Amino acid sequence: MNRVEPSEAQKTLGVMMAVDGNEHAQSTKLKDSAKSWAENVWVGYLRNGDVWFLIQSTIQKTLEYAMVVTTLP
Repeated sequence: MNRVEPSEAQKTLGVMMAVDGNEHAQSTKLKDSAKSWAENVWVGYLRNGDVWFLIQSTIQKTLEYAMVVTTLP
């Protein structure tokens, strides 16, 4: 276990959490994941139905998991 400042987030159970409740790191992580996913899909030459399936089975699950424990606007 590492000692860090209360405002510094650490990855715990797949979610970036800070002791003081700061969710900036989690917000940044989710935005980066979504942007990276979108960039990869954009260059993939996929049909609309394929993209919808990918949304439901990949990035949506990534975002939903973190939304349960965060209070992001």
